[in-house]
Amino acid sequence: MKRLLTSPVLSTFIGAATFFGTLTLMVSRQAEQQAHAAAQVKPEIPVWNPSNPEIDKLVSELKTERQALEKRRKEIDAVAEQFKAQRIELNDAMQRVQQLQAELDKQIVQVKADEIPNLKKQAKIYASMAPESAAQILNEMEDSAIVKLLASMKEDESAQILESLLKVDAGAAKRAAELSDQLRRYLAPKAAKK
Repeated sequence: MKRLLTSPVLSTFIGAATFFGTLTLMVSRQAEQQAHAAAQVKPEIPVWNPSNPEIDKLVSELKTERQALEKRRKEIDAVAEQFKAQRIELNDAMQRVQQLQAELDKQIVQVKADEIPNLKKQAKIYASMAPESAAQILNEMEDSAIVKLLASMKEDESAQILESLLKVDAGAAKRAAELSDQLRRYLAPKAAKK
């Protein structure tokens, strides 16, 4: 046994066993101390708290701003619809005015400035004719041409021709009245008005 006890293998084995036993004991104690210390340490507050008052305030402001923007957008849409309706109404009114202008232009006899020399010559010719003969010729013409000619004549000459138109046919009285009405609405060219 002495030999066994003095054997280097045994002493190495005993030294190694003692080392590992001590090491295990120290590691387990240190682990217990760390576990005990970890149990006593208070848990840290998380960095991000979902019920943060600053974030809640920002979210509330964003919602308010979004609602204001939505309200403003609706107001702008309403104004745009009103504008569109007014534009349609204005276009309708413009078309109606153009129609009325066209109807008025049909009712009013106008003489262009370049027609004046010819009208004066024709008026002079018809005025020099016998009123009955002139009335028969004028009876075959369009009303606007008759009005232009009568307007170019002196009043007494045009009156005699109108009187002679009454004798041409049975419906001549109505036509003479229409011609008189058109003479009333007759527009001379701007150059002739001066």
